[in-house]
Amino acid sequence: MASVLRNIFDLRGLYDLMANVRLQAFHESQLHEAGSLRIRYNIEINEKKPTMFHDEKAFAPFVDKYITYCLQNLPTDAPILFENPEAEAAFFDELMAEFDRIAVDLGDDAKTKREALVKNMLHAGKNLGDITSLVGTDFHQLFLSSIGATGDVPLGVIDAGFGDEMDKTLIRVDELSGKQLVKDQDFETYSIHIYDLNTDTRKGRGLMHIPRDDSKLVKPKITILGDQILTETKYTESLHMDTFVTVKAVATRSGNMIRELEIEFENP
Repeated sequence: MASVLRNIFDLRGLYDLMANVRLQAFHESQLHEAGSLRIRYNIEINEKKPTMFHDEKAFAPFVDKYITYCLQNLPTDAPILFENPEAEAAFFDELMAEFDRIAVDLGDDAKTKREALVKNMLHAGKNLGDITSLVGTDFHQLFLSSIGATGDVPLGVIDAGFGDEMDKTLIRVDELSGKQLVKDQDFETYSIHIYDLNTDTRKGRGLMHIPRDDSKLVKPKITILGDQILTETKYTESLHMDTFVTVKAVATRSGNMIRELEIEFENP
């Protein structure tokens, strides 16, 4: 979740500078309630350097609204706003107005700001969608809430359904950008570090170099085919030992970017 929240601060496309915000995450060791944990985020704005935000008190509620919008409205609104940033979208318009209220005016026109915020949200939506790989037989939903003065304020729910919706949204945005997803016909050999794997659903994420371009890394979704137990296999070894392993997989690509690998189960 920290990576999702940090994404909110990365608005270089909006103002050509990094928002001068410091984020710290503290895990409070006691259980918040059965089956849940409480993480306290501390947001600080450095007053000695130029910043795009006025103060922490105004920024923190914006974060809550941002996350709620991404979970509840972004999958539907994103393709519309990506194709036409000036299109009407009621909840996005409210969020944009809130951003304008708390941010320092650096003279950018409304269309530029809307385009940048949509792009920024798509990245946050992808991060939130990735979290659905954690959903499996042990739990089926993740409830996000903000701790307020009068109690917890619900922000939204992350479940497998949200992940599926976000995947479809990102594919549609790729299509609007002129990119087409193409699935290979045959298995090919890849070297990949599996850093996220749900052994129940057999789904997760990996880190790998783009074929024929070792200077760039991609993080494709992975699915390990079959129904064999994954414990003590090279896949869980990669997960636990932070190592690269060789796999045979069918890739789905967008241009030269590998978006997904369907991995053939092997356990020599």
